[in-house]
Amino acid sequence: MNSKWAVFFCNEHISVPYVEQFHLACSRSFPLIAFYHFEDHGWGYTVYQNGTASHKIDISYEEIGGDLKKLQAQSFESFGFTIQELLEIENSINRADVERFKLAMGFPEMSWLSYDYAVGDIEEDDDSGITVLQEPAPCSSVFPMEKRCRSSKDTPYYGSNDASGLTPFQAKGLSGFFDSLGKIVIPPVFQQVNYFSDGRAAFMRDNRWGYIDEEGSEAIEPSFDRIGIFAEGAALVNTELNSLLIDQSGQVLQKYECLFEEKPFLNCFVEGYAVVKVKGRYGLLSRNGAFALEPVYAAIGQVCNGFAVVYPKEMPSYFWRTDGTRMDAPRGYTIAGGFSEGLAPVSLDGDRHHVSFIDLNGDIVLENIPRLSFYQGFNSGLMPVLGAKKKYGYINTRGEVVIEQKFDVALPFVGDAALVKNRGKTTFIRPDGTPYFKPKELHNLSQWSFRLHSPFVALDIFNADYISKYTGELVFSSNSYHQ
Repeated sequence: MNSKWAVFFCNEHISVPYVEQFHLACSRSFPLIAFYHFEDHGWGYTVYQNGTASHKIDISYEEIGGDLKKLQAQSFESFGFTIQELLEIENSINRADVERFKLAMGFPEMSWLSYDYAVGDIEEDDDSGITVLQEPAPCSSVFPMEKRCRSSKDTPYYGSNDASGLTPFQAKGLSGFFDSLGKIVIPPVFQQVNYFSDGRAAFMRDNRWGYIDEEGSEAIEPSFDRIGIFAEGAALVNTELNSLLIDQSGQVLQKYECLFEEKPFLNCFVEGYAVVKVKGRYGLLSRNGAFALEPVYAAIGQVCNGFAVVYPKEMPSYFWRTDGTRMDAPRGYTIAGGFSEGLAPVSLDGDRHHVSFIDLNGDIVLENIPRLSFYQGFNSGLMPVLGAKKKYGYINTRGEVVIEQKFDVALPFVGDAALVKNRGKTTFIRPDGTPYFKPKELHNLSQWSFRLHSPFVALDIFNADYISKYTGELVFSSNSYHQ
């Protein structure tokens, strides 16, 4: 990468346990750091040396109000950092500043690099290389019409489809909520809060989690170590010894003799199922509290359009239908992602640069689509795609380029808006490609704050200041709050 660091990448199809063993084996010969950066959710790293994972930090933007782990300086001694460099690394972690961390570590170049680029530039394709085989099949009739072609963005995950109109903010270290007019309706009196979902928002008091209602009143007292998101009238929570399924009043619907690990059950219930993780293995929990799939799998994707991708250990992945049946990828293809709006990506064996799309019947309806590093599927009928000149545009579900490939960065649509960047300037565009406002310099926008029904976007990960994605103007600042 540069004079200080060498970098290697792993193909995304390699299993996580294998990668972990590979890291441990390498670290017997030299120290290494496994660094990740999910722009909309967080970042972190694991330090490996002498055959062990000696230090690990995960910084989640959704839980940024919590205490961050302290840097273990001895874990970096084998990398040869000076005392001053270690101090700067520690400061970057305490501030949850990933760009400052990369600079302090000496790898500021580590940004948007991927396996595809490591093995050679993504092939340049002209627009005619995108082939439409046939019209997508109608969406599944298993669910009511409003759920048949649901977008993967239309989910309770972190409350992204919440319609309460309430947005969290922080002021002087405490959290509250303001409404769609920018008026504070729940004062900042909580140690930490999450977004609303299904009429409930998690809050922390004395390092314990509970839930409030949309009036700011305590609905469930803070008595949990970890909490999930309410959806379909239920949420998963952890006590010290057990995981529980509770309803909106806090009544226990199901008690489990195991502890679900934290991150997966933030997925919550979607179309009647929630992904959970037990002792490193994934399962699928049904809304009635029983396991639809026992926690024995290497990974399971969130249910969408009646399907979930299941990744057995050391076996090909497949689609699990909510009626209990199975659908495999077409012969010669590998599943590359879950369904969204009735389409799911599959990759031809041996082709790392393109994907095709199947419909809910398993038939290929689009092929030869340039593959992106971070697939998020079709949303609002559109998907970002990389063009011949290394510029991004958007295609529709027929594979037609409907928004010109002219952007340096193009994110998936969330409802009626998508963020695009060109020459360092940012705006949000409509589904017809027209901008909501004149592109301007906007830095450090928190992508995880993009909500399906909210016009507000956070200017930073601390939920202190918000702009309108329709005007680009500041609409709320915690600095204006006076107790």
